[in-house]
Amino acid sequence: MNDLDTEQLIESSYSTINDDNVKKLREAFAVLTQGVEMNHYDAEAIIVDKKKQKKIVWVDPDILRICCDYVRPSMVERALGKVPPGIYIRDIAEVRAGAQAYDFIKNPDPDREDAKCLTLIGTERAISLEFPSQFTRDWFLERFRILVDDILLDEEKNVRNFQKFSVNDTELLTNQQIEAATNLVSVLQRGVQILHHRTTGKIVKSKLVFDESKLLLSIKSLERGYFNLWSDPEYTLSVLDISEIRPGGHSFNFVKTSSLDKGSQLLSIIGSEDVFDIQFTSEYTRDAFDSKFRLFVKYFQAKSRSEARQGEDL
Repeated sequence: MNDLDTEQLIESSYSTINDDNVKKLREAFAVLTQGVEMNHYDAEAIIVDKKKQKKIVWVDPDILRICCDYVRPSMVERALGKVPPGIYIRDIAEVRAGAQAYDFIKNPDPDREDAKCLTLIGTERAISLEFPSQFTRDWFLERFRILVDDILLDEEKNVRNFQKFSVNDTELLTNQQIEAATNLVSVLQRGVQILHHRTTGKIVKSKLVFDESKLLLSIKSLERGYFNLWSDPEYTLSVLDISEIRPGGHSFNFVKTSSLDKGSQLLSIIGSEDVFDIQFTSEYTRDAFDSKFRLFVKYFQAKSRSEARQGEDL
């Protein structure tokens, strides 16, 4: 995309965002198309002492993707269709301020300050970044959020707002909703049978299980063949880490498993540690679980916040 195309993309936003945000959107594109060097935390890095690395973060306006890598692809690589590591802007579920994300938690650093950190969370991956100052972090935090909001259509924004969790709506659960949420605990402790869509492209018959003592969700394979009896990977996600519950096939793993035609049965549970891309037997089963599970997550997140506030008051 050339400068004119980028200009047209920004101009198309004028009717939907205010003048101040238009200016900030321009600033974001101007800086991110050039690229900025930042500290990138990656808990899955193969080399232990390389879990915090200087990388370039930039936006590719051709494919609306925020990229994060050691170097930008060459002209030849771009012509061959190479897509650098990163996350599509439309896929971002949350731009999370602070260091309360999996990659940060797994990489304790005495010199790191929460106020200098943020994480971009989506179904493809989470990108945890550390900035040189709180001012710089806040500058990018605001503009990343404006950028994500601008990319989505109005209908998508309405759907995403329903799917996400905020402090306000988790504090307003009725007694009936709390009862529905707590009733799901015993069901999940026994396990809910699902099909698990993995990054490898495999679809595995599994069950979704909840450990209330740790507030931890896990997916356990029900396929116990000779080769995966002891080696099946562990898939876990804290209830407190969940950013969004996304019905439908709008997730990286569903593309990998070529399952977009089954969208009415699909559901993504998105956090900074992992994304659980799961499939139910029917749309009715998916929707019934979705409505109850949404209350379940809101209940435990609100409860955790309330307990944290009480601890601060002591």
